[in-house]
Amino acid sequence: MIYLLVGDDWVSRQEFIESLKLGDDVESYDGEDLQEWQVADIFNSLTLFSSKRTVFINQPSKDEAVWRAIGDWLGQADDVDVILIESSVDKRTKTYKELKKTATIKEFTPWRDYQRQEAMKWLKSYLAKKKLEIDSDLLNLMIDRAGVVSSSGKPVIDKGLLYSAVNSLSCLDKAIDREAIDAVMPKNGYDSVFNLLEMAINGRSEDVHQKITNLRTTEDVYQVTGLLSSQVFNLIAIYRAQKAGIRSDELAKILAIHPYVLSQLTPLVNKLDQNRLNEILDNFINMDRSIKSSQIEPWSAVEMALVTMVHERL
Repeated sequence: MIYLLVGDDWVSRQEFIESLKLGDDVESYDGEDLQEWQVADIFNSLTLFSSKRTVFINQPSKDEAVWRAIGDWLGQADDVDVILIESSVDKRTKTYKELKKTATIKEFTPWRDYQRQEAMKWLKSYLAKKKLEIDSDLLNLMIDRAGVVSSSGKPVIDKGLLYSAVNSLSCLDKAIDREAIDAVMPKNGYDSVFNLLEMAINGRSEDVHQKITNLRTTEDVYQVTGLLSSQVFNLIAIYRAQKAGIRSDELAKILAIHPYVLSQLTPLVNKLDQNRLNEILDNFINMDRSIKSSQIEPWSAVEMALVTMVHERL
């Protein structure tokens, strides 16, 4: 049997693998280290010690020759379970098209930020499994802290962070409080970016400078700019929706974001008018141009855009 498991949600992927009835003779390969000639051995070789083999190949499409060879040998996997693990895969390739015909393909994509309720449901279930009790405020805090930026630049909720945090909390010999959550789930870039935008809108230039200084050492500047741009887009959309009389629940569906995220941004929008929003948008367009043209160091461009927002408020 051939399986192609695609996506960055490693927790759900592992749960799926554990549900399979696989052979007890297990081999693992990294696609970047695998040689083309080894593919034939993987699909053809028999073992003397068990009736069926299980072979894991991580990121096989990294090597074009290996990926192509896998497509050529798919029909020979009679006595082996081959599990191909990919973060993403080019669906235009011949091998992927062959896999669609012969393999079981599963996608394990992280929750998007608008799937907060689904993430909350899973978190409550896993906490119950570990016999842990947490109040609603701390549950929301954990979901907030699990917000990250995916490799494609989209805000997502990282199930792996929640999984690891719950396992760590289960080792504590005291009641779970804010201090415990802070210990196992420190503030992340997603939280920091929201705070950064809030500081700039409220005219707190010193706080903006200090936050940028801290983020320089912990976060990727391009992920931060992506999140900031997304937040600015949402601010403008909320402002226009309010003027058009669109309800917040309807807007959440249109923007594909959770109402909770919308509720965090709405107080900021209420402090802005059309002129101020236009100025903010212009700042971010100029920031983007400066970064793409390499006119200025990226972090400096981010700080300049935010500090300009502060000065425009004064």
